[in-house]
Amino acid sequence: MSKARTETWQDAEISGEAASDAEASGPVELSRRVLWWRYIVRDKKALVGLFVLGAFFVAAILAPLVAPYDPNAMDYDMIGAPSWAHPLGTDDLGRDLLSRL
Repeated sequence: MSKARTETWQDAEISGEAASDAEASGPVELSRRVLWWRYIVRDKKALVGLFVLGAFFVAAILAPLVAPYDPNAMDYDMIGAPSWAHPLGTDDLGRDLLSRL
């Protein structure tokens, strides 16, 4: 059976006073959250992926503010040009194109 290696205070980048406290008390295992965050920060592709995932999350939360119209609701303003009410305009059935994206 192979043992999983855990990062200790010796592997971590600890500054002055914290290092002397850690030396006095012996090895300290870092939490999974700290180890996960260090892995993400070191791996640039994972950091970009986390940023994109966060952007999608924020866009999903703010979606009702960005596109307040029902995507299937029809209006009599058919094939309307872009305006403040409909930033991308409307299609041939009068539906808001921004809400349909």
